[in-house]
Amino acid sequence: MAKRKRYDKYGKVRRLIKELDMKKDVKEYVAFYADMGVKSAVEGLKTFNFSKAFSQPGRGKKNKPEFYDFAQSLAEELPVWLYNADKLARLCRDSLRLLAFDKQKELAALAEDPEYARAVENLLLEKLADYRLKPRIVNAVNSRFEIDTVLDCLAVNPYTAKTAAVFADKVGWVSQLRKAIMERVPADIKELYPIARALKRHFVIHTGPTNSGKTYAALERFKAAESGVYLGPLRLLAFEVYETANESGVPCSMVTGEERIEVEEASHVASTIEMLDTDEHYELAVIDECQMIADGDRGGAWTRAILGVNAEEIHLCCSDDARGILIKLCEYCGDSWELVEHSRRSELILEGERFRFPGSVRDGDALIVFSKRAVQSCAAQLQENGISCSVIYGSLPYDVRRNEVKRFLSGATRVVVATDAIGMGLNLPVDRIVFLETQKFDGHDMRTLKPDEILQIAGRAGRNDKKPGYVNASYARNYIAEALKCSLPPIENVSLGFPRELLRIDSSVSDIMANWCELETHEPFVKSELKEEIKLAVELEKYSDDKEKIFSFVMIPFKESDRTLHETWLRLFKYYCAGENKSFSELCFYYDSEDLASMELAYQQNDLLFYYMRLTEQTEEQKLIMDEKRQISADINAYLAEHPLEAQKCRLCGRPLPWNYRFGICDRCFKQQTQMHAR
Repeated sequence: MAKRKRYDKYGKVRRLIKELDMKKDVKEYVAFYADMGVKSAVEGLKTFNFSKAFSQPGRGKKNKPEFYDFAQSLAEELPVWLYNADKLARLCRDSLRLLAFDKQKELAALAEDPEYARAVENLLLEKLADYRLKPRIVNAVNSRFEIDTVLDCLAVNPYTAKTAAVFADKVGWVSQLRKAIMERVPADIKELYPIARALKRHFVIHTGPTNSGKTYAALERFKAAESGVYLGPLRLLAFEVYETANESGVPCSMVTGEERIEVEEASHVASTIEMLDTDEHYELAVIDECQMIADGDRGGAWTRAILGVNAEEIHLCCSDDARGILIKLCEYCGDSWELVEHSRRSELILEGERFRFPGSVRDGDALIVFSKRAVQSCAAQLQENGISCSVIYGSLPYDVRRNEVKRFLSGATRVVVATDAIGMGLNLPVDRIVFLETQKFDGHDMRTLKPDEILQIAGRAGRNDKKPGYVNASYARNYIAEALKCSLPPIENVSLGFPRELLRIDSSVSDIMANWCELETHEPFVKSELKEEIKLAVELEKYSDDKEKIFSFVMIPFKESDRTLHETWLRLFKYYCAGENKSFSELCFYYDSEDLASMELAYQQNDLLFYYMRLTEQTEEQKLIMDEKRQISADINAYLAEHPLEAQKCRLCGRPLPWNYRFGICDRCFKQQTQMHAR
């Protein structure tokens, strides 16, 4: 009875807190406390002793940054100790707590009630923690410091004034560079695309959840047009459109960064969005997955396409949260628009009983995890239990992923084990989506899935218009349930990519990119993140000063953290700069057809090699690479069909481990090691 009462108490408070809409208030309060941080940081910069952080010219330069580089790092990421971010976040939280009580009188009354006080404090702090106040304040403070502000402060700092004077020339050079960038980029971003501005364009915005038919409707118009271009986020999607168009009797070519398939007399093209040629005219364009316009890494390609695609009729396919921002962009361009709303064609149901692995697995399931290792370990454990499965993860070639889907749909395998690669670009109708994990590594940190990611993946459930799709989870079922019901907040900003026109400025690629990032933009545009690109540009500038060549290689997508791929990329750049047109036979990559990792790596190396051959205009060599990639895909398909995947094992004793076991050795070996060290 006591437990039931406690549940009711927390449920009542949770309901009141859930009704609190503090998004705008948080934005205002963060801005207020960031202003306090700015003032504190300015005073700190004027008085702090930085003598140990940098050296004056000619005095112990080894392992110490130049003054300007030091000032640049301060401008990019001002040390929190200059303005006590913890204190500011605490003050902001306390102010928002009082505001919450002021906005929700019933909640304030419960906070005074001893029976509810603890529940109110715990749940309110939990909600405020979700707003991540400290990181937001830190980012807000850092974003307001340009290099000129920092240099002005350091020029009056008694510990840095002399060194600042020595580097005054470099300061002036940076000012001139930024002035040149501003002259190249019009204040009105849409004027970067004069051909599109001269057209009378009409947008058709298709909105709706997954499995609502929005892309299908746009593609029907695409096939009926005299000429058309399809622009999507993945080559998998481009290939699917290329296939279906040609099967329908519409000659269609395919263009992606990694390959080209030219179809004779084709008036249509299916392409990845980065490959759009804004000079080429089409009667109709389809831009898919437009909610990605806010993505910090790739969103600039969608912004460029919407502002600059050269077509009279443009169909935009997106989730509901992107509707408002897309309308805003259409009106910003002075183009007409209409809205077509689509509803999900099959019901999506969260099952009542918790999923237990592997006992609850049934035919037609798609089990979702978030790493290649987890996919292979999970699939291996299923195979040991006599359950055949297809596997899908990002480093598999796209035609291998399609073949794995075909095996599942034909009944050759009973279930699918996949990463979030399943959420976009695969026509994979399944009976049930099961989240075995709800956290993923995003390249920086382990984090919980966002509601839009859950909706994108869960939406794959449901085989047709009549049969509902089911969703389940091993963990965090309540979180999954809330995500399925929630309405996503509208997208407010769009990403703005680096304009290639800036390469004409007389400076290095890395300097131009770094200073472009420092300049302010007007709403709703936010610059794409270029940290990795700048780092790669700096590396290539050691070998060449040809900006076009450097930029072309910097923009090649590959996994920079993979040492072998990075070395391959750098070697190909050196050949490119030296004018050495190496043939495929000189550069081909060997692999072991009995080793899955070896084949995956060779496929990715051949992707890099295709870029090199395209840049060096070696058409025949490109065909040889495509043949090699098809052979690798065939070998991977054969391997997956014939070989059981390897389960996770203890590296000391070889004992099998559960698929989601976090450590490399089993409990028994760990205890034995601990006892040995204790002696």
